[in-house]
Amino acid sequence: MRAESAYGEVPMPNLDRLTAGGVRFTQCHTSHTTCSQSRASFMTGWPTHVNGHRSLWSLVRDSEPNVFRYLHDDGYDVYWWGKNDNLEDTAMMHSTMHREAGNGGDHNGTKLFAFGDPRYYSFLYPPLDASHANKTQDWYNVNEAIEFLKKRTPSSPPFMIFLPLLLPHPPYSCPEPWHSMVDPATVQMHRPISTAADAKPDFHGYLRQFTHQDQLNASEAELLYRQLFDIVATTLELASIKPEHVHFSRSLMPYMSASAKPAGFTPRAFVYTEGGYATNEPRDHEGWDGLPDEKDDYYYKELLEQDLPISVCRAVSVRNLTAKLVFRSDPKAPDHYSELYDLVADPFELSNKYADPAYAPLRAELKEEMLRWLVQTSDITPWSVCDRNSGKCDKTPFRRRRRRRQ
Repeated sequence: MRAESAYGEVPMPNLDRLTAGGVRFTQCHTSHTTCSQSRASFMTGWPTHVNGHRSLWSLVRDSEPNVFRYLHDDGYDVYWWGKNDNLEDTAMMHSTMHREAGNGGDHNGTKLFAFGDPRYYSFLYPPLDASHANKTQDWYNVNEAIEFLKKRTPSSPPFMIFLPLLLPHPPYSCPEPWHSMVDPATVQMHRPISTAADAKPDFHGYLRQFTHQDQLNASEAELLYRQLFDIVATTLELASIKPEHVHFSRSLMPYMSASAKPAGFTPRAFVYTEGGYATNEPRDHEGWDGLPDEKDDYYYKELLEQDLPISVCRAVSVRNLTAKLVFRSDPKAPDHYSELYDLVADPFELSNKYADPAYAPLRAELKEEMLRWLVQTSDITPWSVCDRNSGKCDKTPFRRRRRRRQ
């Protein structure tokens, strides 16, 4: 969660109360720049490249381990209210006791501008009328979870609730009276804007249009930046479950403990992020099966991927506390608008130093670290075991049965 009031921004008394008794992580990074791929990673503990979870349509299969399956098979009641975009149907059935989505109404008002107006495709929507505030999908799902908690008794099995809410997500809006609680004119810009002299790729210009509004509503990308908590290792350690599959996540329990860090514990020096699709992977690009109607909010977003697929080519990022490298590569452009930032001198990542000769040693060092990570996480052995003579494979490759937890 990003508690805006913790940064002196928007008053949020409920989140203030929650953060006052918890831990605020200021260095949380997603493993992928897009939603479904990032979810696949935090469910399995694998970077998205490990098992091909690169596209929006590559969900976690039943043959793959996921953190909810561990909990479910260990006797936890796993309840899921909200959208999926995460597990394929059989995996969902074997990982949850109950899953429900789609109830409730929209979260935003109607478009401000008529079709044909240059502003028609703006993701900034007017508010939803206050009379519908308790009829949205998010309200319904949260309320269902609350009712579930009210019915639990001391003898009930342990449980896990997953509430993947729709907001914040484009189009950006919310019900009244919350929409009018913040005057955009009072919201400060937290990041300076780069100029052409800074050598940043031009596509950042499209993002700047929404920087101000983003301080209010948080973009989809920023939502992802607060999702990756090494959930596999941390959640299973909290539940006293030892994961049976190879994964690359680490528990955050040492950071969350009030006592001193255990001897020999070393914080992670680098974090890594992936994104994009190669131009020779047309099925991975949005709009591959046909563009939406021209009046659809996402029409131009998908059109861009079809007209200029290299604009979302494959990319890998590696960073530590002092520097960040974003390396983009495609069969049509081996080094496509890559970026390098000195986070000490340039914490807002305004000045791209990738082509600066003075930064060549740092660029080489980070590329070597990126290569090491890719080699060590390039793949995993399939969980399923096959007989070498008959070719028959284990049809239940993950955990075999749900046990009753006492």
